[in-house]
Amino acid sequence: MSSPVAKLLVTGGAGFIGSNFVHHWLEQRPADRLVVLDALTYAGNLANLKAVLGRKELRFVRGNIADALNEIASLPDDAKALAAGWVKKAQAREAAIAASRRIAADAVAALGKPAAP
Repeated sequence: MSSPVAKLLVTGGAGFIGSNFVHHWLEQRPADRLVVLDALTYAGNLANLKAVLGRKELRFVRGNIADALNEIASLPDDAKALAAGWVKKAQAREAAIAASRRIAADAVAALGKPAAP
């Protein structure tokens, strides 16, 4: 018996980790639908998704999940609660990324090599 088709939102999906997740997911579950959201800032690069950009199962949206906060106010109450949960998860993810950057910079500094910006 096959699994039902999933619909996923992949934030940061054009970065190294996100794009590898997208490729893996579509390889394992080719019928699923993915929306890839990425601001294409420091790590996001559409070239990372080149092999899958033309697929009908994938939609790329250039943007930042934090911008969704501005849209939530106009949603119906039931959708507002769901969207708020997504934004909280995205904010936690962004905080983890920022902490990872600080840890990496500290480790590089401890080795005596300059950290990349």
